[in-house]
Amino acid sequence: IFFNMEDPIAGDPNFRKAVFSTVDREAIAKMVEYDAIVEDTGTFWGHDTTYRNNDIPIIPRDLDKAKEYLAASSYNGEEVSLVAATATQVDIANIVQEQLREVGINVKIEQMEMVAMNNYMAYGSSQGQMAVMMGQMSPLANSSYDSLYPEAGNNKINYNNPEVNELLEKATTSIDEAERERMFKEIQEIVAKDYPVLMIYYRLNPVVLVQGFGGIT
Repeated sequence: IFFNMEDPIAGDPNFRKAVFSTVDREAIAKMVEYDAIVEDTGTFWGHDTTYRNNDIPIIPRDLDKAKEYLAASSYNGEEVSLVAATATQVDIANIVQEQLREVGINVKIEQMEMVAMNNYMAYGSSQGQMAVMMGQMSPLANSSYDSLYPEAGNNKINYNNPEVNELLEKATTSIDEAERERMFKEIQEIVAKDYPVLMIYYRLNPVVLVQGFGGIT
């Protein structure tokens, strides 16, 4: 779930923490996927993206804590938009809508075509509030630049943290392996404290082959 960091409601860290503390990742994965890996850390990173930091603690589902965060936020019962495009995204959005209702967050689901959603949530746009998104990072750590750097193509959250920007600039150009790993892991630690994206699960994509087929890895 992506949050528009420039929106008055979704940009409120206490509101985001309320959502983080409400969403039941495992329940969502079981209901919408044949097989999936549920996120069990607090990082915003691809499951197989290089330099993944697995030491960042996850915010657990805790409805009492969620209500505390919500009370401390600027949210006053307004209808909050949750944008989705594909059938799977809409299924997830419906479940999230029901889960957030448990703590008093009123969600309106807006379904649109993928291209329209990407434009709606584009960097610099203040239209969207939250969105169900998929597939942002490749196995390469440098792909995080496209998701986190200001005005980058996949930065659908209006994320702009000067400390992260500087680290991304250095990490994506460094040829020192140890230094790259240190910086990319530090980036994940900083981003986790901003709560811009709630990771739910990673889809497992099976490859089916005819018996006896071979010659490739």
